[in-house]
Amino acid sequence: MKELSVKQIVLLAIAAIAGFVALILYWGPVPSKKVVIATGAPSGLYYQLGKRFEKALAKEGIELEVRQTAGTVENLELLNDPKSDVSLAFIQGGVAGDASKFQNINALAGMYYEPLWIVYRPEAFKKKIDHFTDLDGYKVSVGNVGSGTLGLATDIFKLNQVDINQANFEKLSGDQALKKLSDNELDDMLIVAAAEAPLMEKIFKEKRFKLMNLEHVKAYPPRMPYLKDITIERGVLNIVNRQPEQALSVLAPTAELVAKKNLHPAFVAIMLDASYEILQSNSILQAQKEFPSSTHLDFELNDDAARYMSEGPSFLHRNLPFWVAVWADRLIKIAIPLAAILIPLFNIIPALYSYRIRLKFAQLYEELRGIEADALKHKDLDALRIRFEAIENKVKQMRVSKFSAKNLYDLRSHIDYVKERFFN
Repeated sequence: MKELSVKQIVLLAIAAIAGFVALILYWGPVPSKKVVIATGAPSGLYYQLGKRFEKALAKEGIELEVRQTAGTVENLELLNDPKSDVSLAFIQGGVAGDASKFQNINALAGMYYEPLWIVYRPEAFKKKIDHFTDLDGYKVSVGNVGSGTLGLATDIFKLNQVDINQANFEKLSGDQALKKLSDNELDDMLIVAAAEAPLMEKIFKEKRFKLMNLEHVKAYPPRMPYLKDITIERGVLNIVNRQPEQALSVLAPTAELVAKKNLHPAFVAIMLDASYEILQSNSILQAQKEFPSSTHLDFELNDDAARYMSEGPSFLHRNLPFWVAVWADRLIKIAIPLAAILIPLFNIIPALYSYRIRLKFAQLYEELRGIEADALKHKDLDALRIRFEAIENKVKQMRVSKFSAKNLYDLRSHIDYVKERFFN
């Protein structure tokens, strides 16, 4: 039996490496260098936040396409569509309703509070307004079709038994509503947006508008759990204009970052990593380190996101560049199960090799004993000689490792013994 030559060992090594690479590629798709996030209108914080993520991911060699949309409803539809190229989106908490309708989506984190602002012209109202029913009969914008504002407004007015399908309720975008409000064509506008949204900054600078304070703000969260009642102290929104003029009570859903369930785990890590840095100074309405959050979410939290928020980034993603960490992670995921297979295999191979050598010696000894037995019975010596020389030639051609050399020399000495006894 021949030992493997150097050439054969090299070929086997090349085959093993090729198989290992093929296994890495087969293990799962390599994350794309481009991902699409659905946001909202350029005047909203969803879009502005998307642009901040775009810059953060560009540093890691990833192109984040920030796509403008009508808002939450459209974003959910895009994410839930298997044919859509959108993988990430910002949505307004509570708009999804029954999350079971969106089997293709899970949550990565809560991003920030985005209050429901009720902006009005004081001269349009002859009385104090502090309740949603006070708006019935006035010209009110309740948000454009496809927006989270319209979804929340619909639920709240329904709870207050007010029909927003009346002619005085208009479905306008934030920019459209603000223009009509400025032109005295509207009395009031509802908009869900972060305090830092460009549109809200315009509103806070406008002295002629006021923000409605909800006297019954605590009545809503028990009925609409995705809402949080927030108190905004005087002047927090705009110090120069002292907005709000007095402590203001508002209702606020949470803006959520959601994704398709098949989003690569590497993207989950990098989005959350960027979130911690971006959200540190994102909103004046949040407590320090309150976001990103794993609570008050419409959808089940992504497993990788839950692990990240409880344990932090992995050692690889914490210490290596993004793409290096991705490939290192893939190698580890392959190497561990592969080692579990190969280590026992490497232990078996020498045993199998040893068994084959011992079996070969045993077969030769059996043939030699057969010849010896036939010779003692005085059978045809010429025929036995032919059988004996065949064994002798086999042994001369044998190549064994140094560990089997003793067995080979023992066999040769026994062959010489039989030869001297019967065939000299």
